[in-house]
Amino acid sequence: MQKLMNYLVLAYALFLLVSSSCVCGCIESEKQVLLHFNESRVIDPNYDSMSSWFGDDCCSWEGIQCNNDGHVITLDLLGFSLTGPIPENIGKLTFLNSLKLLQNHFQGPIPSTIRNLTSLFALDLRLNNLNGSLPESLCQLSKLERLDVSSNQLSGSIPKCIGGLSNLDYLDISSNSWEGLISEQHFFNLTSLTSLYISSKSNLVFNVDSEWIPPFQLVDLYLESMNVGPRFPLWLLTQRYIEGITLRNTSISDTIPADWFVSLLSRADTVELSDNDINLPRPSSIPATNKMSLLALSNNHLSGDFPAYICNLTSLSMLLLSNTNISDFLGSLRYLSFLNLHNNKFEGELPPSIQNSTELVVFDVGNNKLRDTLPPWTGEQLPKLMFLVLRGNHFYGSIPKQFCNYSSLQVLNLAGNHITGNLPPCFNNLTAMTTTSAINNNHLSLYVGERLIENAKGLELEYTSTLNFLFSIDVSNNNISGEIPEELMCLRNLLNLNLARNNLFGRIPDKFGKMEQLEYLDLSRNKLFGSIPQSLSELKFLIHLNLSFNDLSGRIPTGNQLQVLDNPSSIYTGNNQLCGRPTLKLCAGDPEPHEGLDNKKAGSDSGSNSDDERVWIYAGIGPGLLVGFLGFCASLHFNRSWRQSYFHFDKIALVFALSRKKF
Repeated sequence: MQKLMNYLVLAYALFLLVSSSCVCGCIESEKQVLLHFNESRVIDPNYDSMSSWFGDDCCSWEGIQCNNDGHVITLDLLGFSLTGPIPENIGKLTFLNSLKLLQNHFQGPIPSTIRNLTSLFALDLRLNNLNGSLPESLCQLSKLERLDVSSNQLSGSIPKCIGGLSNLDYLDISSNSWEGLISEQHFFNLTSLTSLYISSKSNLVFNVDSEWIPPFQLVDLYLESMNVGPRFPLWLLTQRYIEGITLRNTSISDTIPADWFVSLLSRADTVELSDNDINLPRPSSIPATNKMSLLALSNNHLSGDFPAYICNLTSLSMLLLSNTNISDFLGSLRYLSFLNLHNNKFEGELPPSIQNSTELVVFDVGNNKLRDTLPPWTGEQLPKLMFLVLRGNHFYGSIPKQFCNYSSLQVLNLAGNHITGNLPPCFNNLTAMTTTSAINNNHLSLYVGERLIENAKGLELEYTSTLNFLFSIDVSNNNISGEIPEELMCLRNLLNLNLARNNLFGRIPDKFGKMEQLEYLDLSRNKLFGSIPQSLSELKFLIHLNLSFNDLSGRIPTGNQLQVLDNPSSIYTGNNQLCGRPTLKLCAGDPEPHEGLDNKKAGSDSGSNSDDERVWIYAGIGPGLLVGFLGFCASLHFNRSWRQSYFHFDKIALVFALSRKKF
């Protein structure tokens, strides 16, 4: 019995101990700090991210984690639609380990009381609208392992003291507007750094000594839109573990060391060296144990035949070699999904091996010298193809019916070739362009740095992150004949339709209004006749229309979007049988304008008053001039010196005029 009593006393003591050390709910002062964030939110009618932020226990609120003492240690407000400045009193959350405010609408500077968050090891402020400089107070966060302020509007110079954060493993300050120099001092004690991302929309120079040896070994390096060159940065030769490297638009104008390049290709999964002036080596072979998935060398020097070593990159899924002056095709790369060979010197026929790349999503060989019939590849052979760009070559013959089987196709650009025949009516089988669900279900994941050049909206545009939302057909500048098939009107997702400079004839289909997303429509310089369908006025997103130089007739339709288009007269130029606004030609039955009569009838009381005022003004001008003239004559009559001076000056003026005439 005594033993049982001892156990009960011990259990009760343990209960009291646990109860005294457990705090129910969060610390009140920290709760008040959190409520400042609640005041900054933008209410989303579809989703209230802070619907759980009520009650006394803030530790149970969404995005909040506390320790056993009730102190907030994690604040994760990813995508909470918060706006305004970051609350200045955030420094009172002194127990915070992780602060994530990414993907909101925060504005203003990064608060300097933030220096008090000395327990912080992760700070993520990316994808906001923060401005100002990077505060030096961040350098006091000695435990910081991850710092990400990318994709904001920060500016000024990067503080050198950031190099003292010895625990920093991940540093991303890209997509801001930094200026000034980056030197060795910015990295002097970053011994733990493995990932470094820097880019600038302004003037930033990476200036380190040619013999500098960094204190770190990077796994990922991203440097974009900054001056790193002109010489190849030799410190990269010391980085033995790089798996992903981007040196895009960094002003490097040099030859890359061959041994380093071979080692990189055999080890890395991402190599992006585009938009420089680099002379790339041509190694005869690379180790077969490569894992390369992305190789981007666009806008550099690779003149001559296609580099043979690329065919050994068997895992390659994205190959970007636009504007590199290469002139011969590659072999088969089975896993390729993105192949950009735009603006090179390829000649001859398309190699049939392309159709073996069954994962192909983007294929761009625009602006080359290819001479071939259009490839009769089918949607069964390339079931994932979404972007097919063959423009600016010498393709000839008719458009194969097999093109209609590309159910995923979003962009078809065949402009500037020698294509004949009719437009296939089966284009209505391009289901990605016909169904609304195709827009919402498009989850194409493209490398953020890649660009696809497309002649949309009348301009040569570069598409990057917006490429997923482009739906376009461009067959302009060919010799296509026949009528515009009504089946084409089923492509309701199209944003851009360019059929200009062909030999199309017949009437413009009445059902154009069904293409409800259309922004750009060019049917100019064909042989179309008949009236302009009124349904064009139903295209509420239309911003550019060109029907010039056809044989259209009748009244020009009006209403809705047609009334706000730019340069309205040029839209209809070269169609002499059109009438009505904006042309000056009247249609049959239109009344003749009677300007004088109409103005009198349209005059209001205020107009009549204005006319009366003008009458009185003119009535006063005459007598005023007469009185002034008589006063002038009187002054000359009664003042002899003025009279002599006046006529003397007049005589001089006359002599000067006669002399000038004689000369």
